[in-house]
Amino acid sequence: MAAIPFLGYITVFVYELGFLTYFGIPYEFIQPTFTGVCLVTAVIIGVLLFSFVSGHCFTVLLTTIFPIKDGPFLRAIKRIAWQVFALLFFVIFWGKEWKQYLGPIMIFSMVVFFEFLWPLVTGYKKKSYNEKLAHQENIERKYDPEFRIFFNFVDEKIGRRNVAVFLTVALFLLFVYQAGLIKAKQKDAFWQIDGEQSIVLRIYGDTLICANFDTEKHVISNQFSVVKISPEKKLSLKMIKTGRLKSNALFIPHPEP
Repeated sequence: MAAIPFLGYITVFVYELGFLTYFGIPYEFIQPTFTGVCLVTAVIIGVLLFSFVSGHCFTVLLTTIFPIKDGPFLRAIKRIAWQVFALLFFVIFWGKEWKQYLGPIMIFSMVVFFEFLWPLVTGYKKKSYNEKLAHQENIERKYDPEFRIFFNFVDEKIGRRNVAVFLTVALFLLFVYQAGLIKAKQKDAFWQIDGEQSIVLRIYGDTLICANFDTEKHVISNQFSVVKISPEKKLSLKMIKTGRLKSNALFIPHPEP
């Protein structure tokens, strides 16, 4: 739980990184706010609670319908169930483009691999599948949980759960990055400084990151400006409908018109 605020900060940063990357703005301008970190931290806690409760209910329902005995296989299902519901949560709320699923699905597939297929490698001498799973659990118990990922790597006896946790965090951050990127693609209304052509792409405290755009081609300029809000000078903003804006930033796919 102590690491959740730190994860909240990283989540805000990665989301903003995805958003600004679409417009070609350097990451040095990202300034996660205290309010944003608190809000994201609360969301993470809520999603984790939802995932764990849903995962527990799923395993209870599964064991009620199917005669699955308590053992290594059921424990593996319990470990991965909450991750399934966490992924499902973000797909429902953020998954608006099919390309967004590719990265998370690849990483999630690796999590499944280490949970259910990796024991086939480390326990190849064992006969039954449950024996192979139990053998992998015994391997992991030999090492301290914080460091077992580093031990016996050459012998293909990596701590499966450490890898699963790492891949889960990577899955989450990749999804957050893509959510920020897609949000930038789909955003069709921006604040505009009254009397100027430039629109406000992002606001960080008293700093506005602005850029001009072509009203006919709906293309954002690759040049941007940083405007500081001064208490001595009032700044008037108005919300305008721009439509989805294309970006000239390198290596970023443009949305369809």
